[in-house]
Amino acid sequence: MFVPTGTDAPLYHRPWATGTLIVLCSATWIAVTMANNDHLATMLCLEYGHGLKPWQWLTSLFMHAGLIHLLGNMVFLWVFGLVVEGKVGWLRFLAIYLGIGMGECAVEQVMMLGSDGGSLGASSAISGIMAIAALWAPRNEIDFVWIWSVMVKPFAVAIGWVVALYVALDVWDALTSGHLMTTGFLHQLGIGIGATVGYGMLRTQRVDCEGWDLLSLWRNHGEPALQHKAPVHPAPSLPEPPASVEQAESALRALLNQGRQQEAIEILAGAKRRLGPWTVPLDLLLPLAQAARALGDEEDEARLLQDFISRCRSHHPSRDASALRLAEVQLLRQRPSAALEALAGMSKRQLDVSDRQRLQACRDQAAALIASGAPEFH
Repeated sequence: MFVPTGTDAPLYHRPWATGTLIVLCSATWIAVTMANNDHLATMLCLEYGHGLKPWQWLTSLFMHAGLIHLLGNMVFLWVFGLVVEGKVGWLRFLAIYLGIGMGECAVEQVMMLGSDGGSLGASSAISGIMAIAALWAPRNEIDFVWIWSVMVKPFAVAIGWVVALYVALDVWDALTSGHLMTTGFLHQLGIGIGATVGYGMLRTQRVDCEGWDLLSLWRNHGEPALQHKAPVHPAPSLPEPPASVEQAESALRALLNQGRQQEAIEILAGAKRRLGPWTVPLDLLLPLAQAARALGDEEDEARLLQDFISRCRSHHPSRDASALRLAEVQLLRQRPSAALEALAGMSKRQLDVSDRQRLQACRDQAAALIASGAPEFH
């Protein structure tokens, strides 16, 4: 038995929607099983031959025929959901997942208006997510565990090859079954919708795959399409990392002025490795924090904001705004105590209406996390 466990694909967003979908599918299966009500189950599944029932396009995605069916789908939803949600965030991922699943169910119900029976399960939506993952990250790998008797062996396979294998198996199932509406055929419907969505988002640049997507690899003969912004002024020619404090500061100012945020963060990390303890000038801390934020580097952003807050005077015009942003970052990192520490001493009277609302939201969220007993991540 082969069980997927994870992926090495770069993830820029936490899998909130993927996890929530797994919880909802599991809870639905438990509730329906405990209810033991055939009429309820029939209403929630996708029915054939009884007209169009749009609510079933949604509810049937959360229905499963048994524990093995549920576990198999949820494992693959987790692994491939990580890849897709990691690139677009929870809201767009949820729209993509539900759009694929409901679209496939609508087509399926229309095709089967004159037939009996029905279907249930999330596998068609997951197949669409798999197709998108293959388009966006074909060379990234899925980690598997091979379980045979008492032997457990980990291995990894590129996402593109995993999806190609499943497509081949589904096509074989559809061709050899002797009738049209098979599991393999339904999976192919989901894959077709998912591939269309993934391709459309690539073509319209609604997702950034950093040149490692299938289209870029194809155009560049298997090499990633690395894109570099042309600087307004050439950056200073520097060894890597900078050899002196003065050289590092000069490079940081030049790169930040040119909008080359990733290179600025790399120079900062290289300078700290080579120069050891080094006090970054106060006026560079907030631009560097903004660069880290743009790159999705919450750890570096938090560290730079903390350094700025600890070094600037209490009446500095940017201190409260920086403390508020630091609290939000610490909450994203699941560190509610650190968030409350950042907010200590702040008063609503010193903030505008929008920032007051953010301040209260941070305090409420931190208090709720602490009260829930959730572990803090450090």
